[in-house]
Amino acid sequence: VVVTLDGLTHSSPDDVDVLLVSPGGKKVLLLSDAGGNIPISNGRIVIDDNASSSIPDNGPMLPGTYRPSNYGEGDAFASPAPVAPYAA
Repeated sequence: VVVTLDGLTHSSPDDVDVLLVSPGGKKVLLLSDAGGNIPISNGRIVIDDNASSSIPDNGPMLPGTYRPSNYGEGDAFASPAPVAPYAA
């Protein structure tokens, strides 16, 4: 699966968490605590397992194609998202 976040704008990308849940209930954390505190504006971020690199932990999150990027532990999503653990 390849996921595209088109038009991503945030003052602190490190705050953005992306969880993908399949109709069958498989949970994959695609992006968490990556990109630091350097703003991104109207960025196109493609998440692909076959990419050559991850988004840097402390940024910047530049437009491009990246492997799923998860830094840190203890990510929790509010209902109706499923509970952890999540594959990375």
